[in-house]
Amino acid sequence: MIPILYKLDPNTPLKQAIVYLIALLVVAYAAFAGWRGAPGATNPKTRAVDAPTTHQKLNRASIFAAVGAALALAGLYYILPVSAFLGRKGEGIPIHTYGRPSASGRARKACGNEIKFSICPFGSSSRRSSARDCCSSS
Repeated sequence: MIPILYKLDPNTPLKQAIVYLIALLVVAYAAFAGWRGAPGATNPKTRAVDAPTTHQKLNRASIFAAVGAALALAGLYYILPVSAFLGRKGEGIPIHTYGRPSASGRARKACGNEIKFSICPFGSSSRRSSARDCCSSS
């Protein structure tokens, strides 16, 4: 059994609002990912992919949003208690310990044997950053 570091129990209206906000963000990000990644039509003469039209972007965004909504509804079903809207199981959101070892293993692989950074969410000034950007030479 994996130990749980923290469990978000949605037993207050504020915590339930946070869970609904997380579900809404999942749907919004899924739609954004579909919009951003829409492929255009292939030009038969040049065999290059043209820029996608707004209709193609909307189609893909709606498909991604539908999948995100299904995942969000399934999550709300398991997370929220029976008394809440769309809730049934009341399991909450557990934060397990297995995420920390896998994250530190990736950082260890990028930096060598030691983890040489304190806090780095890979948010350096350039958009193309990685775990290696967080490794300091000291």
